[in-house]
Amino acid sequence: MKPFERNEQESEGDFSAHWETSDPMLLSIVKSFLDAREIRYFVVGQELFFLEGAAVPAANHCAILYLANRDYPILLEFLERENL
Repeated sequence: MKPFERNEQESEGDFSAHWETSDPMLLSIVKSFLDAREIRYFVVGQELFFLEGAAVPAANHCAILYLANRDYPILLEFLERENL
């Protein structure tokens, strides 16, 4: 799990990459947290988790979570509070 540095030039409503993980269970926890708070997001690379042992080894990629800049502090607080 790795939060991204925030780009100060982006507006609060813009979506940008804020977090990445190679752990499908951790991604599921974060998505459940965001869903429960009705925070809009999208994930790139999640579909590769299901190809484990196939053409793309799961250990060699990350899913990247995009969300609005205004929601990033909420995610960061959750990650810090839960030690994720």
